[in-house]
Amino acid sequence: IEQGLRRMKLRGAGTEFESLREWTDGDAFRAIDWKATARRGKLMVAQHEVERSQNVMLLLDCGRLMTARIDTARKLDYAVTAALSLATVAGLASDRVGLVAFAREILAAGAPRSTRSSIARLTDTLYGLEPRFEESNYARALTYLRHHLHKRSLIVFLTDVIDPLAQVTVMAEVVSLAKHHLLICVFMNDAAVSDALGSEPRNVRDAYRANVAVDLANERRLAKSMLERAGVLVVDVPAKKLTTALIDEYLRLTRRYSRSEERRVGKE
Repeated sequence: IEQGLRRMKLRGAGTEFESLREWTDGDAFRAIDWKATARRGKLMVAQHEVERSQNVMLLLDCGRLMTARIDTARKLDYAVTAALSLATVAGLASDRVGLVAFAREILAAGAPRSTRSSIARLTDTLYGLEPRFEESNYARALTYLRHHLHKRSLIVFLTDVIDPLAQVTVMAEVVSLAKHHLLICVFMNDAAVSDALGSEPRNVRDAYRANVAVDLANERRLAKSMLERAGVLVVDVPAKKLTTALIDEYLRLTRRYSRSEERRVGKE
């Protein structure tokens, strides 16, 4: 975490105050801090570091597919834990975190804000969410996000395998979002499916389970392939590894964003 959240303090152009120093030959006139100059009786220059905060929007599916249980917890429980953990880590990076939770309707929505001041509110909102035995309206949620999220953001979409019947509508919205935002789609797979595929059927019931497992695996593979072709990053891991995998991906993207900002400022 410390490595992933390392803030590169770049001297020069930037928006976040870093320190004061005496003026030297070659400093830009606009860099002079006149208030500090008046206080100290000599020319002082304000140094700034590059603003690295970004918007992180949590898009949380609370529909029928998230009601299934893996061991003793529901899929939504794993998703909520991962979302809260990511929000906490994002707060350490000074990122702003927002939330859109949905099923058939939008259940909760909040614009990206500084996590340090809003983590309690975000926790209360997530704590009160329950999965609903209804089909999620993906198109409505993605359209809502597209209309309300104007600044380029990191969107973390926590869901299960998208229903094949909804894929055509969903893909149109996902492609539109991916053009303006960085989108991560987070799946959690069930070890029971892998077990059914990895063991030889011994009776009719085992054969039926294996057939269902094959259909589910193919459905997941198709959804993942379609999303990746649209430029979406996909995290597909067992439910118990969801939180760690999501934070790792966030830190990787944060490091990549920091390097790109460093190159941009260097050119300027």
